[in-house]
Amino acid sequence: MHGMITFGQALGAGVVIFLYYSVITAIFSYILFAIIDPGLIDKMIAAAEETGMKRGFSQEQIDLSLQFQKKIMTPPVLAIMGIFGNMFFGLILSLIVAAFVRKEGNPLIDSNQQ
Repeated sequence: MHGMITFGQALGAGVVIFLYYSVITAIFSYILFAIIDPGLIDKMIAAAEETGMKRGFSQEQIDLSLQFQKKIMTPPVLAIMGIFGNMFFGLILSLIVAAFVRKEGNPLIDSNQQ
């Protein structure tokens, strides 16, 4: 069976692709929050506070939540969390895609010899 891709090869390719994607988006995220718009994090925290008020949370609950958010919402932490979040999503997506493509040959490599 020349040209067939195994489940492991398809999964590995998907994970590697998402690794590159995750690193590139993490770099962009860091540049966005640290250089392009440093005030964006403050805007996100203000939006979270407004959402808490609309949902009827007490001011004490909102303040506690905002304290936690301010600690984790820094450009390096957001970039690192983005890498892990994207890799988790990429693994799940790669598992699904690998289950389908393992049965097919690669149309770019295989020739139609029938």
